[in-house]
Amino acid sequence: MNPAPRPSEYEIRTTEARADERTRVLKHADMFGVFNRFGDIGPFGAQEHGLYFEGTRYLSWLELRVGGLNPLLLSSSVDASNIVLSVDLTNPDLTREGQTELPRGQLHIHRARFLRENIAIERIRVSNFGLTNARTELTLLFDADFTDVFEVRGISRKARGQLMPPARSDAGVMLSYRGLDGRLRRTTIATEPAAVKVERTTLIFELDIAAHASNEMRSLRARSKRSSRSSTSVRGWRQRRRSPHRTHSSTAGWRGRPPTST
Repeated sequence: MNPAPRPSEYEIRTTEARADERTRVLKHADMFGVFNRFGDIGPFGAQEHGLYFEGTRYLSWLELRVGGLNPLLLSSSVDASNIVLSVDLTNPDLTREGQTELPRGQLHIHRARFLRENIAIERIRVSNFGLTNARTELTLLFDADFTDVFEVRGISRKARGQLMPPARSDAGVMLSYRGLDGRLRRTTIATEPAAVKVERTTLIFELDIAAHASNEMRSLRARSKRSSRSSTSVRGWRQRRRSPHRTHSSTAGWRGRPPTST
């Protein structure tokens, strides 16, 4: 095992990203999303952040962290049709007991998200450009308030429906709301492989990537339906382990367990 590099007396550590309130908007059919430039939904920034379907916000918080910290932004853009969002990020300095475990810039994180009709799809690829294995945690935080666009814009309502506590299922974590119209609206967060730790609206994954290798996670779908039982789901993480120079299939690098029902 190589010894940790000694910090320079002139070293400046970067441990967190700066807040940025500029937004990125995706739109297709009856679904649209308002995100910050990191590809996240909140919790800081403009109040209108969220994933909306037919006028209701099905996700009010969706945030990706590496090593418990917000990643650093490299670039962010939306295509001309406002359908595809591409974000490039890197890790800040990750330290433990005053020692740098993962220097900033060793990991490259690419997020690609697009909308199609009532479906949102995201792919996340994490590449290790260091000379040694990269071991850390990747965290996904999420929540849903199921407010309508008028509430988001500041109009108060005399009464609201019932917001239910998060629940575990075979599909993952469910966030549900029964509106005054009697319809059930639901957001389901499901991952493959399953997170090693689930805390209400937080999923934690153990990340272990060899030098000059990559892992790719693919979120299968974020789907909404308009019926007596409306639902939205952000489903699945499929992955491929690959070198930056060639691609090959593997499940190494992410440690998790199958989802359980409670």
